[in-house]
Amino acid sequence: MSAQRGFSAQLRDVGLWDLVQMECLAQSHVAVRVVGDGGVGYLYFDGGHIVHADTAHRTGEAAALEILGWTNGSFQPCERTWPERPSIVTSHEALILQAAKVRDEGRARNVVAFPRATAASDADVDIELIESPDPGEVDMRNSNGNEVFPPPRPPRGDAGGDYAVMLRLAATGAVISERGGSEDFAETVAYSERLLQLVGELMGLEPFSALECSFVTGKCLIFKEGQETVALRPKPEVNLQPLRDRLGL
Repeated sequence: MSAQRGFSAQLRDVGLWDLVQMECLAQSHVAVRVVGDGGVGYLYFDGGHIVHADTAHRTGEAAALEILGWTNGSFQPCERTWPERPSIVTSHEALILQAAKVRDEGRARNVVAFPRATAASDADVDIELIESPDPGEVDMRNSNGNEVFPPPRPPRGDAGGDYAVMLRLAATGAVISERGGSEDFAETVAYSERLLQLVGELMGLEPFSALECSFVTGKCLIFKEGQETVALRPKPEVNLQPLRDRLGL
């Protein structure tokens, strides 16, 4: 049997998720030993997928998510007995997105992680979500008479009365205005934008601009207006085509 040919290398300051994607893009058939801040684990790659994973206390997808949650350590091919059958069917992209969600959820509540605007670093910036007053509260001023939050405004060129829920976030993640929404809705919108940006980067696409989602109970649109993010839940009778045309949907 001839010896394996190719290059070996040591990479520094490379994220674990990047290394996982490199192995999957190469469609490697290899077991990798990962030593991280959470212990020692093993990832098994085959045909562009993570097909199995082991840690001290977990196996399968749970082990893969545990390993992908580690932030520091080493990543090195090793000799391991190959599993009889795959224990993971989820794609590596979905596993990475789920690991990102778990990592973010472990942080303090009302903190949303946005990616940096530059591609030079994949570090996250922690932005505090500021909760607006109760949607039914009419008085928007504090005891000193100063305005606390500006009144909600519709997307430019659209009637505000057409939407049951309206939310506008600043580039910092702070709630500029909202009507009919909630703190959880604001968190979900901010987190959705982060995932959309991440998916776009992984697919080599331009920055996120607009998305329309359809659910059994209705629709939701999330889009950018300059540096601000707008989320709308239109009433059932509203004709969305003019807004779709403007957003390029």
